[in-house]
Amino acid sequence: MGIIHKRQVKISFCITCMNRLHHIKKTLETNIKDNFLPGMVEFVLLDYSSSDGLETWIRNEMISYIKDDVLVFYRTPDYKTYKRSHSRNLAFNLASGKIVCNLDADIYLGKDFAKKMISEFQKNSNTFYTNDQMIGDLFGKVIVLKKDFLKIHGYNEFLNGYGFEDIDLYTRLISNGLKQVVFYEKEFCKFIEHSVEERIINEYYFQELEMMFISYINPYTTKLFILLKNKTCKMGVFIDNLHLNSCSIHNNKSINDYFYNDLHRIVLEEDLEHGIWFRSNNVLSVSFAIEELKFTLEEDNTTLINEKLFYLVSDPTIITQAILLLSDCENYRKVKKSSMLGSKINTEGFGSGRVYRNFDTSSIII
Repeated sequence: MGIIHKRQVKISFCITCMNRLHHIKKTLETNIKDNFLPGMVEFVLLDYSSSDGLETWIRNEMISYIKDDVLVFYRTPDYKTYKRSHSRNLAFNLASGKIVCNLDADIYLGKDFAKKMISEFQKNSNTFYTNDQMIGDLFGKVIVLKKDFLKIHGYNEFLNGYGFEDIDLYTRLISNGLKQVVFYEKEFCKFIEHSVEERIINEYYFQELEMMFISYINPYTTKLFILLKNKTCKMGVFIDNLHLNSCSIHNNKSINDYFYNDLHRIVLEEDLEHGIWFRSNNVLSVSFAIEELKFTLEEDNTTLINEKLFYLVSDPTIITQAILLLSDCENYRKVKKSSMLGSKINTEGFGSGRVYRNFDTSSIII
């Protein structure tokens, strides 16, 4: 059993934020006050190219905490969309604590959470901690020694969008010999409820979507076809194995038993097809690697593609849920394929980027 000594311990709460000022206003100061331990706690806030006034608000309202060395503010101006894995890796790299915690902008830590975590790692450092994984809003909250995080090369930056980057990280930590410990105390499980759209509104698929079509195949199978603003497109078939096989969740299942079993998930039948597209009036032309398609969008927003009826999706709720499903299934397929091949992740580095510290744009860190 490994231990770390109190005089060596510092915990860094790493917050990555793109256009979530409304959440930061509610959680940041509360979290700092509830966990103020001079010299032992820092909050690393990475402004990931926000456009909602986050930097100005921090400068005007939180400067005293920066002067007290409990809050460190970084900003990178270089990103149009939110990259979940990269932003977290960058924040963890900037952290100075031996213990690091991913903290979403909408999460409340709870009173003396930092003290509890420092105490836990003093007892046993061969662990990492997470919230109850059945609470989706808290799923990404992970506390781990920075050396263990760096050893497995952090979050997988090959994954895009929302979903599965956390499970992949936890699985690799376990494979590296660490034990996952889950805490269930209610005082450490508080968060701001918000819409699904808010989770993904700054991510690539949501920002770049031009049109979305779906085609019903059977009650458990649906084809999705999306056209992006950069004139690329993707098409794939989703299979709902969870309902097809009438599977249920069992509390005694491990991460690998549940999250890595196709029978417990909605999955992509095959890798997504990638192509390019252009439009002339109501005629859409699409070129994939093995075929070219040309079809007309009818007045009722339907079209036939390879004799299959597709519907143009206009409902914002369906679009949001479909994008969420798409990114989760695509990431799951990437992780599973990479695991089967024994591929290593982030082999060319991770968490690098151009940032400046505490409003000083002359001190660029690469």
